[in-house]
Amino acid sequence: MLTQSLFFVLLIFIPIGTKFLVYQFTPGFHEYETAFVYLSDIFLLGFLAFYLFHNLHPKSSSKSQFPNPNFQINSKSKLSKFTTPITNHKLLITIFLFFAGLSIFFAFGKGLAFYSLARLLIMVIMTFAVAEFVRRAGLFKKVLALLAILAVAQSVIGFLQFERQANLGLQILGESPISGSAPGVSKVLVHGAKLIRAYGTFPHPNIFGAFLTLGLVSLFYLYVKSLESGGERPNFKEFFRAFVIKRLAFLIAIFLVAVGLTLTFSRSSWIGAIIATAMFLLLVFLQDIKSRAFDRPGNFWLPRSIRFFGAMLAVAVFLLAALGWVAVPRAQVSPTERSIALRLDYNRLGLAIVAQRPFGVGIGNQVLYAYEHGLYQEFGMKKASDWQPVHNLYLLIASEIGVLGLLSFLIFIVLLSSRLFKLALKLETAVVLILLVTVLVLGFFDHYFWTLEQGRLMLWLVIGMVMAVINRPHSSTDRTRPSEG
Repeated sequence: MLTQSLFFVLLIFIPIGTKFLVYQFTPGFHEYETAFVYLSDIFLLGFLAFYLFHNLHPKSSSKSQFPNPNFQINSKSKLSKFTTPITNHKLLITIFLFFAGLSIFFAFGKGLAFYSLARLLIMVIMTFAVAEFVRRAGLFKKVLALLAILAVAQSVIGFLQFERQANLGLQILGESPISGSAPGVSKVLVHGAKLIRAYGTFPHPNIFGAFLTLGLVSLFYLYVKSLESGGERPNFKEFFRAFVIKRLAFLIAIFLVAVGLTLTFSRSSWIGAIIATAMFLLLVFLQDIKSRAFDRPGNFWLPRSIRFFGAMLAVAVFLLAALGWVAVPRAQVSPTERSIALRLDYNRLGLAIVAQRPFGVGIGNQVLYAYEHGLYQEFGMKKASDWQPVHNLYLLIASEIGVLGLLSFLIFIVLLSSRLFKLALKLETAVVLILLVTVLVLGFFDHYFWTLEQGRLMLWLVIGMVMAVINRPHSSTDRTRPSEG
């Protein structure tokens, strides 16, 4: 039970950005050339230590450690059925880590490279621990429920920040010191006025938006899960409890997270949320078709996909009515806009580094390498505030650990995705597929999944959840239920 408690506390601390500076690898402070200890490290290392102890000493772990027997694999015959995908995952991730380690030999700042490699190694170990722990303990729904609760709480914080146009004094939780006069604070121009974007307790609105997007998908899962019911006409008490209390609560939570997401003004997160919503609607619709939910005209309940679509349409209408005045102007994109132009410059910078150093410049060393070789100035980025990592996860990986390192990572991701598509069309499979697609899409627009601790935790947690679903036993009865309509 202690391992499970540490795991959930770790999840709670994903949005908490509290950190302490340990060492600066270069003169002067620079975010991406500094070693930090994060408050979440305490619970991350504690979770891994207890988990590894129980796995290395199986006799010391009790049955209460993994209370859900449906997620346990006891016989050797059952275990052998799932050895191949697990082994493939470990092999590919080992190759990925090999190239990350090899890149240290090409690094300008080897201390920074060792620190970055250690961070990556911890994340990978966490991924396999999460996959096995969630699979065996049956914590899938609880994890998504906790992410949903955290997203709602963060949305409230973000809304209050936007309303005050200042921080809330939550620095102990990692809140950035945002104000209208503070330098470097991200703002958006709306109707001639500069408005501070919502940060939550994250270092930037974009990574805040990514977290809210994952929370939104988690809420979709919980809401659609609550729609599972038989076709009988319920009495008033059952209808009130199921709709007015439970489902309405989920819809309010979805609306709150959508408000928080809107106030981040993160267009990449908006794109991710739109794609996630469309995918969720499509997959639930396909499940309804497979379960023949549309072939029951006498059923009291409409198919889940119809109800989900109606609910999301209502949320969108209320959202536009409340915040359309700030959202619509931000939705307009111009290639001459500074943030867009910078991202294009970062992409060209990343391609130039890959062309110069196909085996990478060393993990964690892209910013340092670009600065030392004058590449930022060469691509027109003369301000120190613009000397940031390449705003593309895949180009950043390729520039730091090489083309082969990126290729091993992509093969690993493709293998995970292919396994998801091969499984039966289930709600759990659908939600992890959407979570994975969401982080992969967001990876095209920013670097935080590779460079910032909160982003790394999100990326590798999602991968761990995917592995938990695809590596668990799927019996013939573990299919989409035919009467969920």
